[in-house]
Amino acid sequence: MVLSEKPASIPAFAGTCFSGSCSAQHRAPLREGAIIEVVHAHHPSRLRGRRARRRGLFALVPASRADPIHIGIAQWGRHPQLDAVSQTFKAELAKQGYVEGKDVVYDWEVANFDASILPQLLNKLKSASPKLILTISTPVAQSAKQTLKGAGIPIVFAAITDPIKAKLVSDWQHGADDMTGSSDQQNAESILAFTRKLIPGIKKLGMLYNPGEDNNLSILERLKAAGKPLGIEIVEAGCDNPADIPIRVASLKGAPRRCSCLRRHDAAAIPAISASAGQIGLPVINSSRSRRATGWCSPATR
Repeated sequence: MVLSEKPASIPAFAGTCFSGSCSAQHRAPLREGAIIEVVHAHHPSRLRGRRARRRGLFALVPASRADPIHIGIAQWGRHPQLDAVSQTFKAELAKQGYVEGKDVVYDWEVANFDASILPQLLNKLKSASPKLILTISTPVAQSAKQTLKGAGIPIVFAAITDPIKAKLVSDWQHGADDMTGSSDQQNAESILAFTRKLIPGIKKLGMLYNPGEDNNLSILERLKAAGKPLGIEIVEAGCDNPADIPIRVASLKGAPRRCSCLRRHDAAAIPAISASAGQIGLPVINSSRSRRATGWCSPATR
C-alpha cells in the first residue's frame, strides 16, 4: 500500500499485496489529506486508484485526531494467508502512526467461506461509517462492489488473482470510482517451469479448481496457455463442493503417475485435497508457504 499525496509516490507499506512478501521497505510519513494508493509491485502493470484519487475518496485524517477512525475489514475465511493480509495491513498502518484503539478502530468480520452472508456482513461494516473497507479475496470484493455501491466508502481489495476478470476494475492501470487494490497473480510460465524441474518429463498436470470462482478460472486459462508450448496438457477437475473433493481427486488417477499433480482450490479445502491425493499417490504442487509449513502440502509429494 502507498500513502502519498502524488500519483508517483514511493511505497510506504511493505508487501503491496499485504502479505508481507514484498522486499520493499520504503516509508513515507502520513500527512493530513494523505491519499491511499494500492499497487502491486510484482506485476509489471500496477493497479492504481486514479479516478478515486481525483474525487478524493481515498483519504485518511491525520493520526493525531481526537476520535479514532473506523476501518472495516471483510475477510473470506480464516486461513494463514488471508489472516496475514489483515495482520500486515494493521501492522503497517501502526507504523504510520495509527495506534489501534486510540487512533483507529478495526471492525473485522469473517464470512467463514460462506458467500450467502456477505451482504449482511458488509452492511454491518457499513453501519460503523468506516473511512474505508479492506476486502480480502475475490468473493468478498465482488460482493462489496454490489452491496456498497453508492455508499461513498472507499474499498481496497487484496488477495485477488485477476481483478479484471472479476470485474472489479476495467484494466491494470486504473481503479474504479470507489475501488482499488492489489493482485497476487502468479506467473503461469514460472509455475510450469518449476514443476518440470520437480517432475522431469511431465506431460499432464491435473488441476482441481472451483468453476464458480473467477480467480480459479483465470489461473486455469493462464496455465493452459502456458502449457501448450511446453507440451503440457492441463487436466481439469472442476469441484464447487468440498464434499466432492475425494471423488474429483480420484478422477485424476487415470493420468500417468509421473505426470499428475494438483494445484489451487479454496484454502479451507486444502487438507481434504492433500489427503485425497495421498491416497492415490498423486504429487501435490502448491505455491503456498503456509500450507507447506502446516504439513498439508510440500513442493512435491509422492
